[in-house]
Amino acid sequence: MVLLRLYSVYDQKAEQFGPPQVFHNDMLALRSFESIVNDDKMFICKYPEDFSLYYVGNLGDINGRYYVEHCDESCIPVLVGRAVDYVNNIDKDSTKC
Repeated sequence: MVLLRLYSVYDQKAEQFGPPQVFHNDMLALRSFESIVNDDKMFICKYPEDFSLYYVGNLGDINGRYYVEHCDESCIPVLVGRAVDYVNNIDKDSTKC
């Protein structure tokens, strides 16, 4: 059985987590998150200070059960990255998104 890692974007202003997404590791999750943060068509791009990416657990690919890997459940969710840290500043004079 493979444990699929689940990640969710938290919106600080809405005080809620978005639907979970599946990635093999934190680096792949962060790469996808960075892409969303810098996509001017996405809401996160306009307010990056409000959003963060969290690891929220695992899903067994055979039995469909949720698991927490290598830590106590009280540690979940685990902060993986803040959107403001992944904003690409290509040109200081250009406006944000």
